[in-house]
Amino acid sequence: MSEIWNAIADSGPAAVVLVVATLALLALPVFRLLAPRNHRNHGGPARLFLIIAALLALAAIGLGTMGATSPGNLVQLVAVLVLMLGLVGIAGVLVFDVTLPRLRIDVPSILRDLMEVMVAVALGMGFLWLAGLDVFSLVTTSAVLTAVIGLALQSTIANVFSGLGLQLDRTLRHGEWIEVGNHIGKILEIGWRSTCIQTRDGDTVFVPNSELVAKEVRKFARPNGAHRSTVRIGFHYRHPPNEVRRVLLEAMRDIPEVLRHPEPSCGPVEFGDFAVIYSVRYWIADFADEIQIDEEVHSRLWYAAQRANLEIPYPIRTLASERAEVDTADAEGVQNEAIHLLAAVAPFNRLDDENQRRCTRNVRRLHFARNETLLRPDGSDDHLYVISAGEVSLRRSSTTPVANELTLRPGDLVGQRLLPSSNSASAYTARSEVTLYQIDDRALQEVLVARPELADDLAAIATIRQTKLEDASHVTHSPGHQSEESSGASRLVPRFRRLFSEGGWGRGA
Repeated sequence: MSEIWNAIADSGPAAVVLVVATLALLALPVFRLLAPRNHRNHGGPARLFLIIAALLALAAIGLGTMGATSPGNLVQLVAVLVLMLGLVGIAGVLVFDVTLPRLRIDVPSILRDLMEVMVAVALGMGFLWLAGLDVFSLVTTSAVLTAVIGLALQSTIANVFSGLGLQLDRTLRHGEWIEVGNHIGKILEIGWRSTCIQTRDGDTVFVPNSELVAKEVRKFARPNGAHRSTVRIGFHYRHPPNEVRRVLLEAMRDIPEVLRHPEPSCGPVEFGDFAVIYSVRYWIADFADEIQIDEEVHSRLWYAAQRANLEIPYPIRTLASERAEVDTADAEGVQNEAIHLLAAVAPFNRLDDENQRRCTRNVRRLHFARNETLLRPDGSDDHLYVISAGEVSLRRSSTTPVANELTLRPGDLVGQRLLPSSNSASAYTARSEVTLYQIDDRALQEVLVARPELADDLAAIATIRQTKLEDASHVTHSPGHQSEESSGASRLVPRFRRLFSEGGWGRGA
């Protein structure tokens, strides 16, 4: 043991290299734990240099360093040089991974690598010069070799300098969505040779940095943070453009992902062979969700066009007589479905077959998407609807902190006259995909004349619905105030009867 200790003591710098390399290897995991989670560099090159330095130091101690040109002395010299390279890597971890992230200073990876290489080269050349090796003359006499290497690595060098330029002027940044060539993706990392982007399909594409500098690159959602998307849809020539524009813009109002400012816009852009092509333009905040938002927009536009009877024509030729036969068959099918539905819906189930069929004359079937507004309290739609499928939510605006809501299900009636206090009730909203059947106003008025008791039944439904909403809104009120409002609700019955009586229905139609 004493001989080993004496060999270590006599080795001089080799022992110092061994101790410093060991301490640096122990400190590297500590630095990684102190670094923020998204800045934890594995420190692989630094660890490799330190391990090599420790092994070379052990070899130098074993060989001995008694002579200037002894093998042990040469190994010791290399060990010191490798240790310096490892310490540069450790310093880079401490500065770029621990200190600067806590100061919220983000240094590009290329700039970091360049600074570490420059420091390592400067220290290495200085150390070799102090050791008696004139490396500067070696560099100057190798101009031919340098030219050959430069020509062979011309494309690689171009990519390196292009990547360095991208990092320095911050043209492209991590996390931004770009389009280069045929690829659209999010930037994951800008490296020395290439930039890594992740496509919408989850694939990884490596684009040479020189292409990002030489070619046209499209960057989304910059500089204002919003991106405009466009949907093209065609409608029949018989529909006026102003009517089409109104329906399409109305459908865009209830999509939460579509920005309100700038507002969506719409207009005809092309007269096609079989349709007028309209362009619906809207703005979104997050380009990453463009596909999902585009699908929702297409869905809402289809539902809105279907309810407004806007025909999206097929690119085929049809005879007018055939079209009329198809329309007649569709209308008869909708009427039969409505008759079957009214036979199970109170109070229409108490009518005879003739009056039920009369109520379904000119009936319309409407479809609504989830979270779409069915009837607005400020609208002039006085039709009566029957829910065929889905659930409808009716919320009441209130000054109390209690949310007042009724859930209407298949078989329930929907209409503004069933809740006439438009100032206290918000719009009907589809909680799921909803199908409604619209009862013809003129036909319903004829039935009310023949069966006046139907008005009392409708008034009773409206009274119960209004009372439930008012009772829910007074949960936090005092007992005296609640009793006063409940007695007021009892006076709603005559008011509803007047609304549903002869002549009162259909004035808004």
